[in-house]
Amino acid sequence: MPTRYLLLIGLVLTPLLACPQTLPAPAQALLNQAQAADPARYQYALSHGAQILPTTDSLSFYLLWRPAGAPPNGPLIVTLHGSSSWATDEFFLWHAAAQAHGVGILALQWWFGSSAAPPQDYYAPQQLYREIDRALQPVAQPRRSVLLHGFSRGAANSYGVAFLDQQTTRAYFCLCLANAGSAQLTYPLYRDMDAGNFGPAPLTGTHWALFCGGRDPAPTMSGCIGMQNTAAWVTRMGATVELFIQDSLAGHGGFHQTPAYVDSVLTAFDHCRITALGTGAVPTALPVLTAYPNPFGDNLVVELPPSPVVRVLRLYDARARLCRMLEVKCGQTRVALPAAGLPPGLYQLTCPGHTQPLRVMRE
Repeated sequence: MPTRYLLLIGLVLTPLLACPQTLPAPAQALLNQAQAADPARYQYALSHGAQILPTTDSLSFYLLWRPAGAPPNGPLIVTLHGSSSWATDEFFLWHAAAQAHGVGILALQWWFGSSAAPPQDYYAPQQLYREIDRALQPVAQPRRSVLLHGFSRGAANSYGVAFLDQQTTRAYFCLCLANAGSAQLTYPLYRDMDAGNFGPAPLTGTHWALFCGGRDPAPTMSGCIGMQNTAAWVTRMGATVELFIQDSLAGHGGFHQTPAYVDSVLTAFDHCRITALGTGAVPTALPVLTAYPNPFGDNLVVELPPSPVVRVLRLYDARARLCRMLEVKCGQTRVALPAAGLPPGLYQLTCPGHTQPLRVMRE
């Protein structure tokens, strides 16, 4: 981006830093809590141009950010934080990757900042969807233009939010990411779905990515046992699981600690909305990426289906550092990725429009 545009953005953001919006009293008190909990992440949101807006019931707030030059109803990540957490955390974790993919962020504060008993502690799925819908309707957010993300407790509620969206004509969500939070079938809405009270396949038309870490401290709730059970359940409910990232070495927050995972989900979202654009259709399955030899030496041969657009291969090491990039030209189906100088070890290969990262080993 030319320097003159960077300077212009800085000038636009200055008023936000000087005059943050005053919210209704309950929402402002909650925002003050978020600021006190992590001043750096609160300031990060303001410094990067996030608007802080009240929910329609005045009880909470959400952060809304769009990339520079993006339309007011462009592609968007709607993200739900985990237990006893903050919308500012989600904005901080998603912002850099969202910027790289040209996608906006709506981070909803759905915990009310106290340990009160339900329903005074969190929004329920019906209230979550109400606030999401009321934020998106005024800008005429298109169908299949939103990535719904939930982390931990947010993921556990995302199945209900996705179900409610699918019952409307708006159908905002093209892809739903359940990040380390399983569907507990003791929850009344899920129990009713499982019993067939909403038909045999109430999640038909929804598409999912899931993540779990093998070192999650709650394996049956948010770890891989719970997420494997959830993958089977959403499939039984009619959903399609597009990606399931299972990292045996990751903990509860492992998804955002590995940039290759974030990139793979945003790439799947890119594919999803481009496929659905102007058709009202749901996405087709992502094409498969292959690479050989594996283990590899000084060159890694990558095969991929032809595409009418330029793509970029990215190779990350085990610490999620970008090690190699290679442009794949329109129509190319085979490329050699130079690997000379890379130390031996495990790597992950990603490419826009393809399935989850491919693990390869350097000899």
